[in-house]
Amino acid sequence: MLTKLYVWFLDISAFAFDVDMLIQTEELSKTRESLIRAETSKKHLEEKIDGLSRRLHGNEEKLAVYERRTSTVNGIPQPAISGDMSREEQLEAEVAELRCVRYYPMFNAC
Repeated sequence: MLTKLYVWFLDISAFAFDVDMLIQTEELSKTRESLIRAETSKKHLEEKIDGLSRRLHGNEEKLAVYERRTSTVNGIPQPAISGDMSREEQLEAEVAELRCVRYYPMFNAC
């Protein structure tokens, strides 16, 4: 009788162990999926930050060129007439525009 109880206890213990292992395996699976989602999201966000940083840099270059071309009348900035630009200023503006188009061909807002 004691032997049957001991065997029964071992069967229940093995079953409980199997159930516990299944639960832990499921939790591990969910944790791995969450990690993969987080890493993918991080990668996409880093790529987006890099793209926005390049776009900002290009726009800053363009702004610097345009700021050199402006004059002020009564403290109000007035754009210089395109014909007033020196050849160097025209080339700088063109280079800034080409850089913007090179980095962001899908955006025609450069």
